[in-house]
Amino acid sequence: MINKNKRIIIINGTIITPFHLVSGKAIIVKKGRIKEIVNKEELSTATLTGAEVIEGKDKYIVPGYIDIHVHGGGCSEIFFIIVQKHLTKGLFVGSVKG
Repeated sequence: MINKNKRIIIINGTIITPFHLVSGKAIIVKKGRIKEIVNKEELSTATLTGAEVIEGKDKYIVPGYIDIHVHGGGCSEIFFIIVQKHLTKGLFVGSVKG
């Protein structure tokens, strides 16, 4: 179980945004909310100290406040196939509460 009061850092996952798949980043979560996304090479020992580090290798990360869905057309078919194929590998991060 993830402790929402602890700083959480997710590394090596692929972030799904409405427009891109982003890799090579680290997501820093504080009090259940994404506070920063940095290049994982920028993480310092001080940043990692006391944090719960989650390995996201081979997983997709979908920030919880983004409404991830598609309407067809453009490249949405490719996006749907990617999400459907890897849905069971997802890490869902964030909160929609106030």
